[in-house]
Amino acid sequence: MISSFCAKLDMQESEDNCLSGDEKAFIAAAEREFSNFGEILEEARSRRISVGAFLSGATLSLNTIPVRSSAQFYVKKHTSSQVPYVHSHDFYEIFYVSRGECVQRLAGNKRLTLSQGQCAIVCPQAVHSLERCRAGDVILKMVIPQELFAQCGGLSVDGIASGVVLPLGNIPADAVFSILKLFECQGRVSQNVIRGYLTVLFSELSRRAKPCAAEEELRAYLLGHMRGATLGGYAAFKGYSANYLSRLIKRGTGKSFSELLALCRMERAQRLLAEGDMPVEDISREVGYDNPSGFYKAFFRQYGLTPAQYRAAVFNT
Repeated sequence: MISSFCAKLDMQESEDNCLSGDEKAFIAAAEREFSNFGEILEEARSRRISVGAFLSGATLSLNTIPVRSSAQFYVKKHTSSQVPYVHSHDFYEIFYVSRGECVQRLAGNKRLTLSQGQCAIVCPQAVHSLERCRAGDVILKMVIPQELFAQCGGLSVDGIASGVVLPLGNIPADAVFSILKLFECQGRVSQNVIRGYLTVLFSELSRRAKPCAAEEELRAYLLGHMRGATLGGYAAFKGYSANYLSRLIKRGTGKSFSELLALCRMERAQRLLAEGDMPVEDISREVGYDNPSGFYKAFFRQYGLTPAQYRAAVFNT
């Protein structure tokens, strides 16, 4: 995984470096990238400057804010040849710092610095610029169209409705795992695999951004009693009646006991499939399913793939 990750980073650096030295290719790429490219080009020509200089915004007072647009999901490295420029976009963008730091300039002359291991979500229409990366920085930028973001649970991340830039700080290991796998497997796996990793990512970011003591306590119980977890058993553990505890869980987490148990089981199954060669039937029993067919159906509902297809997709990336 590490060697292919580094190879892809190097490839993207090389591609962007070649693009920055070819103004014709740069203009063609900008035309694909910006929904208001016609306005950008018109203002650039009226000022008798190159499009590249216009986008850099170094000493320019811009009347036109470039608007990036994409209907496709992708993850790219913020390469050393990319210059800072003020812009907005019609998609969600997630920044993750694998190494070094990432500095963004926001509206109102605000500055946001992300350190190694930290993450931020930039919402559609937010205006910002990304400072040039330094030697050794590894910053991943994930572009997620609005519809896909909503379908995979992105709107559950606390604070996302603010419509600006949402710093999340350090993120859980499972979220990092999903980001790195998305970077590696894009373009080589089905949309269902992409959706599966994004669903796991947003589940982890939601838990990180909005900690809930009741849900964390229940999650710890479920992880320790996954094979035989029941609402009645948890109620006895807590000293409450099952009906009362059921209402408490729903009010505190927005989910039922059975929904949280199913999610916990699927996350555990996903990790077991991705990290080893345990037979699927054994994984089914390990996460609490007596009947493998019930596990197969639940896993397919969650990830859009059978357990065998999911494992094959992971090991082929």
